[in-house]
Amino acid sequence: MAAIRSFSPRQALAGIGARLQQLRVARRISQHDLALAAGISARTLRRLEAAGDARLETLVRVAFALRIESQLDALFAVEETRSLDEILDMQRKPKRVRKTVRP
Repeated sequence: MAAIRSFSPRQALAGIGARLQQLRVARRISQHDLALAAGISARTLRRLEAAGDARLETLVRVAFALRIESQLDALFAVEETRSLDEILDMQRKPKRVRKTVRP
């Protein structure tokens, strides 16, 4: 994520629901068919798309049904951790400086 956005949890959930709906519509899948494929009720899918109102399991089921489960990994990507010693070593290392060429 390049930009930090300021929004409420409710807005974030609604955005997820809207993006799922956009994916479904772009793939020309009906709510009924997607709900069936995900193993959830059509009413639950409507709530998810309208307001992001669903359990985490429901979101994962819909992601699998849409075949976008690989994108779930990006939700909470773990950054590489370093020890304090490694961080301090990186700060101590001199930066490369171009030598001046003498004629």
